[in-house]
Amino acid sequence: MWKLRIAIVGVAVAMLLPVPVSSIAATSPNIQSGQSCATPLDSTTVTSGKGKKKRSSVFVCWHNPSAPDTWSWVAFDATKHTPFNTPASATWQRIPTPALGGNPQQLPQAQAILTRLASELDNYWIEVDVEGGKKITAGVWAPKGASNLPVVVYYHGTAGLLIWEQEVAADLAKGGFVVVTPIWHARTRFQDGFFPVARMPGIVENASSPAFSGANLELARTLLPVLTAAMAQPGVNPAKLAVAGNSRGGTVALIQAATTPAVKAVVAVVSPFLPTQLNSPMFRGEVWEVLPKQVIKKITQPTLVLGASNDEMVPPSSTQDFIAAVTAAGAGNIQSQVLNGVHAMAYSFNSGTAPQVRQLTIDFLKRSL
Repeated sequence: MWKLRIAIVGVAVAMLLPVPVSSIAATSPNIQSGQSCATPLDSTTVTSGKGKKKRSSVFVCWHNPSAPDTWSWVAFDATKHTPFNTPASATWQRIPTPALGGNPQQLPQAQAILTRLASELDNYWIEVDVEGGKKITAGVWAPKGASNLPVVVYYHGTAGLLIWEQEVAADLAKGGFVVVTPIWHARTRFQDGFFPVARMPGIVENASSPAFSGANLELARTLLPVLTAAMAQPGVNPAKLAVAGNSRGGTVALIQAATTPAVKAVVAVVSPFLPTQLNSPMFRGEVWEVLPKQVIKKITQPTLVLGASNDEMVPPSSTQDFIAAVTAAGAGNIQSQVLNGVHAMAYSFNSGTAPQVRQLTIDFLKRSL
């Protein structure tokens, strides 16, 4: 039993009425070309009596192709920002199993868990080239002798790929899927300030992956080669691709579902959606654009959204807001359920909810793919 209790956190932003660029440039330096989107676009900021901020804008954080690893706030454009088609091919290769990092006192237990799971399944690691000279490292979990199985790309939360999330991936693989777990961002001071690597149990890192910039449209586009590589793995039926994720990883999955026709189903667990909805004071002012309502309307695949009634990071109202937005768009493809759990309810140390989350996910994906 793990003694460390860590909640993986996400952030989200409200997308309301259009605001002309000219009206924002004078008040926010982030609209200028080449600036980073790490600080929220602050055209309209309301601070409540409790100190919580709410941002209103239809701008999205988008890559500046003339300056690698820099992003700018730009107005959402459906023709430019969707759809994203997966490339016909991707450059990837198998690599040796990465060493685990994190809390040295917990490394033996974490390694023992991975060794056991790897003996029960086929498990190996790949590295996928993405734009800007960056590389995405991903673990692959599959039933032994897999053939013609659906493939699930499972995205970790803000803190990185932890031992708990690899356990989730292995359980999904035991349910009859090939599961690919990409490390979708490199760590920054932001995470290290709140999730110090030295305290994490069994974390896998990749300093060559893209810099952390939140879960947004640009990230969804950057990760397209990972989807192509996932569909190219042995034993996979490439016509049956799903994306799933925990916390902010679930937000990444939803954005990819909304923007990428190759995705056939999506599962999001304890994920932040529309307004700035964070109970934790450590994230006040740390907001990234994530899921504009214009993009939500494009989610047409079978979708499962799981919230937690006692979520200490992302309130259950976030799930309710997402469902309301989808319902307003006339979509009938979304299933949702709020379980009696906390933000980390999918992780094995929460024995009351972890099996339920995993079984609901497996059953849903089997019906949908």
